[in-house]
Amino acid sequence: MKYLLATFLTLLSFTAYADSSATLWAFSGRAALNAGSAPKKTSHAYQIEQETPIGARVWDLGYLNEGNLSCKGLSNDEGCKRDGLYGMLKIPFNLTKNLETSVAAGPYINATTRENGAQYVYTYGVSMLTALSIVYHVTDNLAVQARYQHAFISSDGRDTDQFFLAAGWSPSFLK
Repeated sequence: MKYLLATFLTLLSFTAYADSSATLWAFSGRAALNAGSAPKKTSHAYQIEQETPIGARVWDLGYLNEGNLSCKGLSNDEGCKRDGLYGMLKIPFNLTKNLETSVAAGPYINATTRENGAQYVYTYGVSMLTALSIVYHVTDNLAVQARYQHAFISSDGRDTDQFFLAAGWSPSFLK
C-alpha cells in the first residue's frame, strides 16, 4: 500500500499544478467506529485530496488513513489500521461569496492491515464514502474546511465516522 500511496500522491501533485482551478487539501481529524460498536474507539485520521471542478460539479480524488481502530475478531486493538483511495462527486452550494457547503459521495477502495505476530494480514474491500462539508475561502488561493465523512462497511466489516479540519491551496495565481 505504501508504494501505491507514493505513486498516487506524486501523480496528484503534478495534476494539481497542471490545472489552475484544482485545489489541494490536507485534512487532519478523528475517525470513530460507528455508534453500533461497543466500546466506541477513536483514532487520529488524516487525508490528502485533490478537488477539481467539472462544470457545476466537483470531482475529489484522495487518500484516507483512518488510523488505528478496533477490528472484528481481535482482542488486542493494536496493529489494526485501515486506509485507502477514494473518489467522490461533490455538489457545492454557495451561501455567500466566500462561504459554501457541499454534499459528496463515491467509491472508497480500502485495506485493513492487522499485525499477527511478526506478519501482517491484509483485507481489501470496496465501499462507499459520503461527506458533508463547509468551506470558507480566506483568499483566492487559500481556503479552510470542516468536514464530516462516513465510510460504509469497509474491508473489516465496520462503518466509521470521520471529523476533519482542512486547509486547501489553489494555484490560481498561475492564471
